[in-house]
Amino acid sequence: MVGLFSSCQSHIQRAGLAVGLAVVSIVGLEAEAPRTNRSSWSETAVEAYRTGNLDEAEKTLRAALSSHGTLEDGTTVVLRNQLARVLEDRARLDEAEQEYRRAIDINQRTAAPVELETASALNNLGAIEQARGHFMSAENLLKQAYSVIERNGDVASALSGSVLSNIGLNAQEQGRYEAAHEAYRQASVLIQRFDGEKSEDFAKLLKNEAILSLETGNVQDAIRMNKEALRLEDTLQFVRAGDKATTLNNLGLALSEIGRFSEAEAAYKQAMSLREENQPLLKCDLAKTLNNLAMLEKDTGRSDAARQHAMRALEMAESQDSRSEVTMASILNGLGLIALDQGR
Repeated sequence: MVGLFSSCQSHIQRAGLAVGLAVVSIVGLEAEAPRTNRSSWSETAVEAYRTGNLDEAEKTLRAALSSHGTLEDGTTVVLRNQLARVLEDRARLDEAEQEYRRAIDINQRTAAPVELETASALNNLGAIEQARGHFMSAENLLKQAYSVIERNGDVASALSGSVLSNIGLNAQEQGRYEAAHEAYRQASVLIQRFDGEKSEDFAKLLKNEAILSLETGNVQDAIRMNKEALRLEDTLQFVRAGDKATTLNNLGLALSEIGRFSEAEAAYKQAMSLREENQPLLKCDLAKTLNNLAMLEKDTGRSDAARQHAMRALEMAESQDSRSEVTMASILNGLGLIALDQGR
């Protein structure tokens, strides 16, 4: 994470571009009734996922897999990839990883493997490793994903754009900004071509490019890109509250960097409200925004409010099953700085 305040490390929230749910394409099923039923389940899960009802999406996908019994075919692969994506969005990364790896294993053993499902799973595994801070492992998985895409002759595709964007984000996390910029450039061409500029993936790419701008000192570009992403998200039919909250969090960081504290505070509070209302179980991201708000309050002379928000952030970060040591260290460091301001 990049230190955006002179006093403490702040929390950028990466948008990522791990592939989301796609309506299942039914492969290799003989019975007409089960085929229709499984397709209907998947479509129901996709709708629930897009509207932020992750609990319903998970239940639906598990029911679909249960109905599938011991049969392992292309449909099983797609359903497990979809379930893994839901688990990933619920911050259950260990479970998500298991499902992605099961999907890859099943796909390798089927008579007619769906190669792009393997690429999708590898891409998302790379995103998980990235989130854990395991950048070399992430790079290896993302390169494998791109190799599968090349072997399948699908380099010119939306999935290829997603993998390239994640490659860029992984390079950016390691401070390899030139490589990140080039990967984003290639990803942008593909995403605009296949998904269009008015798409969720393009909004995510804008947010990641905004982070790159912020980390390389181009603050005005970061503000512009985050605002553009927000405008785009407002026009999309399906945008999860957490995605918009991420944009607002990152906009707040950019605004804070140039001293526009009242605007930054409004962005943080809007992000917090969206997360509290729509993603109460995903406490880690809320903890990051709370900590950012606490540092803003510290820097504007409100140490009592800063301590209150930092303590709440710490409580949330500690309650996560897969808590981030980087997040914990940043919050504890911030609390120490607040205590110094208070003369404790």
